[in-house]
Amino acid sequence: MAITKQTVVDQITVTETNIVQWRKAIRIMEDGVEISKSYERGTVNQGDNISHLDAKIQSVCNAAWGT
Repeated sequence: MAITKQTVVDQITVTETNIVQWRKAIRIMEDGVEISKSYERGTVNQGDNISHLDAKIQSVCNAAWGT
């Protein structure tokens, strides 16, 4: 029985005011079957430090903000 944890950015949205909203899915897997899932959500505004965020989120921020 192998239990693993997967964390993936599964949703990124840009609002009309250029706020980037993101969601990470945290999945607990047992032998390849999902047994639990939870979410972590966050938002970033233009000008915020994004260096600690996932590369996918950074890419969307840079595209939305023209940086």
